[in-house]
Amino acid sequence: MKMRRGGHSLTWDFSDERAFEIYDLDPEEWHQLEEMARKANAGSGANLDDLLYARVLSPDKQGIGDAWDELVDKILAYLELEGHLPRPMQFKLHQKALKDILANLVAASSQDPKLYVRFSRREGDLDGFPFKPKIRLVNALEKAGFIVYRRGEYDHDKNKGRQSRMRATEKLGAMLLEVDASPSSIVIQHPPVLIKDEQGTYREPKPSMRARDMARKVMRINEALLAQEVGMDLPAGMPAPHTPNSRLPLDTTRRLVCRIFADQGLKLGGRFYRHWAQEMKREYRPYLTLNGEPTVELDFGCCHPSMLHAEAGLPARADAYELPGVPRDLAKAAFSVLLFHDREGTAPHAMFNSAKDKGFDITYEDGRKILAMMRAHHPAIEDYFFKGHSLRLQYKDSCIAEEIMFILIRDGIPFLPIHDSFIVPKRHESALGHYMNDAYCKHVGQHPIIKRKEAPAPGSTS
Repeated sequence: MKMRRGGHSLTWDFSDERAFEIYDLDPEEWHQLEEMARKANAGSGANLDDLLYARVLSPDKQGIGDAWDELVDKILAYLELEGHLPRPMQFKLHQKALKDILANLVAASSQDPKLYVRFSRREGDLDGFPFKPKIRLVNALEKAGFIVYRRGEYDHDKNKGRQSRMRATEKLGAMLLEVDASPSSIVIQHPPVLIKDEQGTYREPKPSMRARDMARKVMRINEALLAQEVGMDLPAGMPAPHTPNSRLPLDTTRRLVCRIFADQGLKLGGRFYRHWAQEMKREYRPYLTLNGEPTVELDFGCCHPSMLHAEAGLPARADAYELPGVPRDLAKAAFSVLLFHDREGTAPHAMFNSAKDKGFDITYEDGRKILAMMRAHHPAIEDYFFKGHSLRLQYKDSCIAEEIMFILIRDGIPFLPIHDSFIVPKRHESALGHYMNDAYCKHVGQHPIIKRKEAPAPGSTS
């Protein structure tokens, strides 16, 4: 069985022409993009840094606190005084748009001064910003020297292009210091409860007592998350973490969670998502700090297999994901496919795609064999396979997670939720283990397998 770990090195310089490998561009497209950059920004020194190293402008990224209102008022007054932006008719609309643009610029600059914010100048594109105020403000900010601006380019013949880019200058940074508007007060806002349909579209649930109660609980959890300081204490020489499959730094403004369901009744799925700590590779999580303290992560081992064994009246199995000759991540993906899909015929294709997403190079036939091995490994719960039980079990583990988080809030213990594991300061490890055991027993009816997560060795696949 042929398998290898995939993925790209993320330690490269934008002047290095090997960079096209990072973005899965072939050499021809790489040189085409360089030519587009040259034409769009003749004489400005722009390169693929300007075209690719950018985070999208988001109206959900907002600065919280009076300092941000003060910053907006100072900049609008400056732009008007210097003649860059006469006082607009829709003043409040411009105020709100500028506040959100500044939050995006400051957040990007705090993560990397070279990081751009990309946006569309095409009126038909819906990005959540009022089009004319956005363009007026960007033009005025450039004239005033508050941003570096790179114009986008579009090839109509090839139907390809790159959006416009902007990033904060030192002048904007100096204005920020004057009003004490801290990057740590920038947060991506989103609804506390969402439904994700089969097409991947997110929407809020219809109003109901159940939805409102869930939203209130998520908001209380988010209050606790915002009240704590999350940091990282990396060993010397360890590179900073990046967004998966990208060179972009982790977006640390993603400090809130939301519950994402798969049904209107809010009984399928429901896990807590969207905090930035959930996005990093697991080898970085042991180096997270909470309020300056070192942390520990405790995990419900083999969570869904254990739940199914409990439903079948059997004890949990610590070897649920152990297949001879198969890396644990790949075996775990196989179990997820068996549990999530309700049609056996589509499973090998799903296994192939899941393995590819995890960086494994396997054939379609390899995927079929691994699924067969996993089925044979679990004869006692085989009746649960190909019946779509995964989302039902996710709802159960999300309810357990919610109960644990509220106990931690009650006791004043800082925490980070990572789906079916939790990170707390090391001095609270014993308390967390006790709470996890009690909550799991209450919902499942037997004791869980609780594991202390350790940093995997470099290159490990387990």
